[in-house]
Amino acid sequence: MHGMKSTIPSIFIVALVALFGCGCANTGYRKAAEQGDVDAQNNLGFMYAEGRGVPKDNTEAVKWFRKAAEQGFASAQHNLGWMYAAGRGVPQDDTEAVKWYRKAAEQGFAMAQNNLGVMYEKGRGVPQDDAKAVKWYRKAAEQGDVDAQNNLGFMYAEGRGVPQDDAMAYEEPGSEIKYNLLEDRFEYGTDDSTLKYNALEDRFEYAPDDSTLKYNALEDRFEY
Repeated sequence: MHGMKSTIPSIFIVALVALFGCGCANTGYRKAAEQGDVDAQNNLGFMYAEGRGVPKDNTEAVKWFRKAAEQGFASAQHNLGWMYAAGRGVPQDDTEAVKWYRKAAEQGFAMAQNNLGVMYEKGRGVPQDDAKAVKWYRKAAEQGDVDAQNNLGFMYAEGRGVPQDDAMAYEEPGSEIKYNLLEDRFEYGTDDSTLKYNALEDRFEYAPDDSTLKYNALEDRFEY
């Protein structure tokens, strides 16, 4: 079922980075980071990872992510896990990736919960275990993480870690599977205008917020 497979989201982008010019940001981040501020350490790690205001340097990125991660900062723990999973700035090591994802996941960090689920689903750094993958996908999905919602829907659709259940795949809020099912229901379900309108109403409800899909669903609903 191409297009519904689980994927690891990209590195977490700290929102504060976008608020400043890169050179000034790096000066401020570095001063605060050198004083042990975890937000600044994580932000400085991001700047090095992306080459913003400094030459791209994954080793330096890992250095600053690690300083914040070792102080228990969840987003830095997730970022450090991602660097190990991708082999950026450190030798690729799924066991270390799982270690840091787990630390962040246990603090409730949704992206790390989803990534930990992926590691269990793929058997990377841990024994392959679909039930545990579902457990972590669900935790992240319940916080609104769209990757986890899609991954959880996929597990239901494929019957992995849970009994196969297309209805539950459909019911996972925000999932790609659910929207596609609604789209199919509209296209193939009926020519009756009332039933077609109801299908469109449901399709609008589950389209991603502020998206072209939601606009199109509204436009179609108006037509019918």
